[in-house]
Amino acid sequence: MDPLNQLIEQQNDPYRTPREIRLRLAKTNQKLVDNITHQVIAHRKRQSRIIPLKDQSGRDFRYYPAPQIEEYLHKIDIEFNDEILDFIGRVVQSKLLMDDILDEAYFNAILDEAYFSSRIEGAVTTRQRAEEMIKNKLKPTNKSEYMFENNYYAMDYILNHASEKLSIEIILELHRIVTQNTLEAKDKRYAGKFRETEVWISDDVTGEIIYQPPLHGKIKGFMDSLIQWVNEEKPFIHPVLEASIIHFYLSYIHPFIDGNGRTARALSYFHLIKSDYNFVKHASISSIINKQKNQYYRAFKEVEENESDLTYFLIYSVKSTYKAFENLENKIVILSNTTFMSSIIREASLSLNKRQMKLVKGFSSMVYKELTIEKVHKITKTGYDTSRKDLNQLVEWGLLQKEKKGGKYYFSLSDSFFRLKKLF
Repeated sequence: MDPLNQLIEQQNDPYRTPREIRLRLAKTNQKLVDNITHQVIAHRKRQSRIIPLKDQSGRDFRYYPAPQIEEYLHKIDIEFNDEILDFIGRVVQSKLLMDDILDEAYFNAILDEAYFSSRIEGAVTTRQRAEEMIKNKLKPTNKSEYMFENNYYAMDYILNHASEKLSIEIILELHRIVTQNTLEAKDKRYAGKFRETEVWISDDVTGEIIYQPPLHGKIKGFMDSLIQWVNEEKPFIHPVLEASIIHFYLSYIHPFIDGNGRTARALSYFHLIKSDYNFVKHASISSIINKQKNQYYRAFKEVEENESDLTYFLIYSVKSTYKAFENLENKIVILSNTTFMSSIIREASLSLNKRQMKLVKGFSSMVYKELTIEKVHKITKTGYDTSRKDLNQLVEWGLLQKEKKGGKYYFSLSDSFFRLKKLF
């Protein structure tokens, strides 16, 4: 490959924006920089796959098969879709506990997806409060709690309708669910309905308008195109990419007065479940997005700024999906340990006090790897002697082990716990 073409290819891995290309080549002759940037964009357009969904200028959206996209899709399929049950089996090692662990992973994932999807939109309730609401069937007391509860019921709706084709009716029902009791009084009539007015998206800090969605009179046409594209027979497109495009396009159309983001993420989830990516039921993609909201919104903006090149959003989306599934492995390990620990305590009829339960939970969930008496004294906020007695009793029961290092005793999860778990 000649040096010029090599330089061009280097701009696609990672997939740089035209602005980033120019900055990277800033010390080069300006005319050469412009030429390279032009050729990179032209190359991408030639190699891109066209998605027959129009932007507001009438252009088709497109995406380039960037190496990052292909890498993460491969990882998702090989490491998770094909092998996740084998992984769970190796970790759990007990058929008796498998169902309990999967049920707990499922509950936590649905809870997290509902909670973090509402957090992305500004809800301020806590994860603990969210869990208490569901487990104790508590009524929401404010808009944030309604947002969470609505998202939770939206997940339930999706799982009960995943066998159906995507339709306007499903989208409108999802929107009705996620906006129940959260819309302003003047907008309540729009729950489960397309907006009949114009909206603008503004920068939270400056108030500057950063995006003008399609006029309300064009919403039906855009939405019909989306439904047709999803349901029609077409050349294969990876389900994770397809779910990501649905997510992007509904947000781009912005068909609702409020709740567009929550509805878009729910639809992405719907499509993955419908496409037999059933392990997504045990993972939360919104928990990853919530940690990197600036990147999330930037990915939308880069598509809009670069001639409807979806690649920027797809790279972000497939990477977030992979990270969510990667987190699932860690959660399965933790759930396996905590579930097995609970079974040991229950079978041996051990009477742990609240302090000891907190410590055992911390050790089995890998929050604590090893602790000294001094550290436990600070964690439990009790006297030194009480902390020492609590720990030594856990050692006597075989739940923890202690080792003297440098004049101090260090307590950790017992080796016999792991041996028992392997034999169970």
